Amino acid sequence: MYKELKTKRLTFKNINHDDIDFIYNQFSNDFINQYLFDAEPLTSKEGAKEIIDFYLHTAIHKNHRYILINEHQEKIGTIGFHSYDDANQTIGIGYDLLPAYQHQGYMTEALKELLDYLSKDFHIKHIQATIYPENHASIQLVKRFGFKPFGVKTEWFREKPYEHVIYQLSFT
Repeated sequence: MYKELKTKRLTFKNINHDDIDFIYNQFSNDFINQYLFDAEPLTSKEGAKEIIDFYLHTAIHKNHRYILINEHQEKIGTIGFHSYDDANQTIGIGYDLLPAYQHQGYMTEALKELLDYLSKDFHIKHIQATIYPENHASIQLVKRFGFKPFGVKTEWFREKPYEHVIYQLSFT
């Protein structure tokens, strides 16, 4: 299990089976899913359990998800890392935030903490975020931290291609 992180307003709680209801609500939400073209929205709590099991059983491979809890002890979103490439010292990140908590600086605060953690504790050379081009808020967020366009990736979803831009932050 990875260490829990804290910021001024947020606690990063390690995901576990107590989070099934939250993960189900989060990833069955149309707003959260509008730019996720890699999996169908959840339709059952069993799907939420499968997501949690994935992160619990692949932590050794540097896949992890945190539940973000705000200063009022409300679960407001998730943030995490995945797809660690040891040869290139590269790791991917992903995040989501419920609409009621957007435009309040929470994700900026969370991403700053995650980037600090990954760059210091993991000795990563590159951190990547794969973002759908119409997700302007996410693109603006990563650009604030110095991420630059690095490449393009096509996700096939419902038999249609969706191009995503890979943004990369390098520490070399």
